[in-house]
Amino acid sequence: MEGIKLVFQLVFGLALFVGILYLSYAATKHLAMRLSPDGRSGKNMKIIESLAISKDSCLLIVKAGEKYLLLGKTTGSISLVSELTAEEISSAQEKSSQSGQQMSFAEALKINIAKRMGKEDKINSFEEDKNDKKEKP
Repeated sequence: MEGIKLVFQLVFGLALFVGILYLSYAATKHLAMRLSPDGRSGKNMKIIESLAISKDSCLLIVKAGEKYLLLGKTTGSISLVSELTAEEISSAQEKSSQSGQQMSFAEALKINIAKRMGKEDKINSFEEDKNDKKEKP
């Protein structure tokens, strides 16, 4: 009788332990989805891409309604760097798909800054430099 009671306690304890492990897994998975950059979105806002600049700062492309915003985020503040249009983002994606490689965030940022400053020659020279680097072994 005493042996059956010990076996029952062991099985119950093991089932309780497995149940707690499963609940921990489910809670962690749920929180990871809610707090990940891809999952951090509401009805009207979504983080499209982020780029770490340093330990405490990053650049974010955020879609807010129909607008795309380039934001700079540091430990103490968030500031608007630029407002991007859907055409600029789609043209950057088209250029990267035409070249056969994805354009990095830094490259897209340089092109958009040059475009906003009206320096088309810098955009062309940047793209030529990029093509020269591809051709070299």
